[in-house]
Amino acid sequence: MSRSISPHLDAIGVHVHVEIDAHGHLSLPDDFVEASSAYFAADHRRPTIDEIAAYYRQRRTAAVVFTVDIEGATGHAALSHPEIADAAAEHPDVLIPFASIDPAKGRAGARTFRRLVEERGVRGLARSGVGPGDVVALLSHDQPRYAVAARCTRRRGHRHADEPGAHHR
Repeated sequence: MSRSISPHLDAIGVHVHVEIDAHGHLSLPDDFVEASSAYFAADHRRPTIDEIAAYYRQRRTAAVVFTVDIEGATGHAALSHPEIADAAAEHPDVLIPFASIDPAKGRAGARTFRRLVEERGVRGLARSGVGPGDVVALLSHDQPRYAVAARCTRRRGHRHADEPGAHHR
């Protein structure tokens, strides 16, 4: 899949959440949406991917877009990663699709990520999680989250130095 970010950009927004899909499904449970809106002093308006693209294009900025997948912690189904990647592909000049795979999905999440990269042009993995411990989510002792990150780097022929078994080949 060919992507071509516009050479006429001034910046890249590296953390842009897709919070609603084409069917009106929200990426987070209602109570999380309310808390997020209150914390960020934001209104309840959730832009579509097309609106996100127009917003960033007008500002001569690209955007790394992804949804938040915290299904394991909340039971709330994530937005469709393939739909987000396909919608972002309609705006290759300004949108860079990433995936956010719930670390609780372990190896299945890693397989999903691989398919998204190979079949849908997803360019990277955005770490997701819930709570104050998220900052250390990719440390090797956090096995569910680490499995996704390790699998992704191994796909490119690299291993983390602290990946289990990395020193015993």
